Amino acid sequence: MAISNSPYLKNYRGNLQKTYVVKQAHKTIITAYPDMSRVKYNAKQKSEQSKFAEAGEKKAAYSRFLPKGKRLYNAAVQEYLNPQPVPFSKIKPPVKKRGVIVDTIVIKEYEHTYVVTSKPDMRGVKYNEKQKSEQSRFARAVAYARALVLDPVKKAALQKTLPKGKKAYHAAIKQYLRR
Repeated sequence: MAISNSPYLKNYRGNLQKTYVVKQAHKTIITAYPDMSRVKYNAKQKSEQSKFAEAGEKKAAYSRFLPKGKRLYNAAVQEYLNPQPVPFSKIKPPVKKRGVIVDTIVIKEYEHTYVVTSKPDMRGVKYNEKQKSEQSRFARAVAYARALVLDPVKKAALQKTLPKGKKAYHAAIKQYLRR
């Protein structure tokens, strides 16, 4: 192992001709490439290695379901290490539908695109008093909007004031929250 001060290796990570270079904190440490020829893996290690290999092979299947910027390899590894009742790669987004499947998978609709994600785990979230009051205020706004949309006369009156393509439900929530 050697510590390098070379400006050519500054901020470098990776392999250099069977020499392994790792950057740690403010030092660049160079070590010999590890000899893994005599390593004996146990059954659990072999199982995990096969999961990683399978995840790497299936990564292309995820490209249709991931939002822009999310790495395919990481999604594949996540699914194989934490299996879901229905794998993301097997889900075809329904036409004009959104919601939760098996309480673990969420289909979201963004304008002309559907995105399949895992349901967020909110068990550890602690809300402060202001957040709680805003949540109850929003719940009242939703109740108001639902009641307004169920009344055809009120809905038609509100819809007349809206530009084409805007929904009365969303306008009612906005109207309630602005009060």
